[in-house]
Amino acid sequence: MREFCAEHGHDPSNGSKIEREVLPPPRDAETLRAWARQLGLKQGSDDWCKFSDYAAVNAGRIPDYVLKDEELEKPSKLLRDWLWPQGPLPIPMTSEATSAVGSACPPK
Repeated sequence: MREFCAEHGHDPSNGSKIEREVLPPPRDAETLRAWARQLGLKQGSDDWCKFSDYAAVNAGRIPDYVLKDEELEKPSKLLRDWLWPQGPLPIPMTSEATSAVGSACPPK
């Protein structure tokens, strides 16, 4: 981690904190793309997609393709039921509320 951070001008302390889940990964898509390139990940590859998905989930976001999956009847209802199993949420889960998610590659 230290060598990678030194090589690419990143703070090794922050890298370690992200690795240990003390800090969430950055939400900025451009930063994540730069990190993926620095790691040697080819855009669109399985590893690139996993990297994007893990970054989104670890930052508390749900990848866009999951929310838009046509095979799920109603992703927002599924999430409501999972997150709030005791009944309806006190606030609706709108597309505006779920729009702050990362986008990555859908499963193949």
